[in-house]
Amino acid sequence: MINYKKQFEYLKPLIIEEIITEFGEKYREVITNRINETIFVFSSTPEEDYKWMITTKEKLSNLDKLKIQTRFLNFMKMKQKKKKLLIPTLKQMIEYYFNIIIPEELINDVISLFTRGDFKNSWIDFLSQENKNLINDNNTPSNIKKSLLKKQKQALCKFQEIGIDMSTISQENIEEFLQKRNLVKETFYRQILESNTPYINNLRKTMNLTDAFCLYNVSFHKSTHFGRFNIDGNCTKYIYYPINRKKLAKEEGLDVDLIHEIIHSIQKQPLPDFINEINVQNHAMNIAEQLHKKGIYIFDNPKNCKVRDTCAYEAFLPFIDSFLKEQDSILSEALLEGDYSYLTEIYGKDWLLFTSTLQNWWQQLFEYMNVSDEFDMVIDNTNMEIYIENMKEYYRKNNKIKNY
Repeated sequence: MINYKKQFEYLKPLIIEEIITEFGEKYREVITNRINETIFVFSSTPEEDYKWMITTKEKLSNLDKLKIQTRFLNFMKMKQKKKKLLIPTLKQMIEYYFNIIIPEELINDVISLFTRGDFKNSWIDFLSQENKNLINDNNTPSNIKKSLLKKQKQALCKFQEIGIDMSTISQENIEEFLQKRNLVKETFYRQILESNTPYINNLRKTMNLTDAFCLYNVSFHKSTHFGRFNIDGNCTKYIYYPINRKKLAKEEGLDVDLIHEIIHSIQKQPLPDFINEINVQNHAMNIAEQLHKKGIYIFDNPKNCKVRDTCAYEAFLPFIDSFLKEQDSILSEALLEGDYSYLTEIYGKDWLLFTSTLQNWWQQLFEYMNVSDEFDMVIDNTNMEIYIENMKEYYRKNNKIKNY
């Protein structure tokens, strides 16, 4: 079986050099140290490894296949045991919040309306306040509203079939149920992460971490991401990048996605601002392209990979890419510092209007992506063009002698 950690470590010096080339030689020590301080986790769950094995075209030895299958069977047996223990709790919650008595012979059918798989979303979620707000929002595209209304109608029919008239159930009850279901889900995964299986033991060893709550957030709660956790006052940085999970999803931009997270690891502090994500993605694409031109592929398949059009952040690049290029040295320094707040001194008050507009665009797109793969979002770029021109003019007038 491919040793993803070994493959990455072999290429890491080349990746670091390309990142230094992108940001500048003066950042060599900062970039090198911050990347070397980061823990990289490339393992997927035994379930994901097994699904990858039965679909992959890569050659695996019989011994590797046997190891994957054995780990999968043991892991699934443990998962089912933990899940079974929580079903009575979920049953009680449904009966309490939705005023129904569930016959034992129908328990699985009824529960499937309230959660699916490993305590994930199901039909009840279409009746959440969040989705109702989207329907009532004048800014929500018509096709999104139409899709949600259709799903809500289907959900109401399904609940009616089991004897629940949702018109008699308060919205407060629905919201409280959804919150408590999330707690059940968290409990489920925490119990998994407290178990003694080879996958969990290896994860603990790789992360140098035993706390189940932290491991839950690292490996199950979120997918690909960069993060930090504190144990006894010591901050540990990590990148969680489950390769086989990504391959199962048939993602074609593994390298640029990984480099995006590596760039986050070289930032002095975490920054949630959307301008930061666009800036990071822009640099990640540049670095991945240069690596590929040199014949360096980290996890991408050279015959079937992409560097651009792999990330939702890119949707807004056409509106600001010229500004990012013109102001690269200033924005790169802000990126590495993990602080864009001082840029109002450089670009004036329009910097705040510029970033808040981007944030609003992203919020709209994010809401649409949660309910549909399609949206008819119309972007008015007029104000953005004005903000950019005003910022450039402010910089020319006020920063001629300042050294940024």
